[in-house]
Amino acid sequence: MINSNDKRAEDQIEDHNKIGTILHMTMSMKILKLVMLILNCSFYFGMVWLIICITLEDIRLNFSDVIGHDEVEEDNGSRQGFGGGSIFERLNNF
Repeated sequence: MINSNDKRAEDQIEDHNKIGTILHMTMSMKILKLVMLILNCSFYFGMVWLIICITLEDIRLNFSDVIGHDEVEEDNGSRQGFGGGSIFERLNNF
């Protein structure tokens, strides 16, 4: 190209080695990686927060049973809130 077409060889506007495309693809991949990292972190933080909330509710309900406050429904005996069962059974309901 340099030997055959001097005008094209001296052109500084045209991207001959496609570096612009390479830079766009590189930045797109970095942005995608960042978005995936943010989504993964928010998912795990949300799961930890849910486990903490369910655990604290379970502690609160158990503590209210110990001190004598009755938060049990009269008709079926189930606790109010997320429902009975272990924390893993409650997580499976979501």
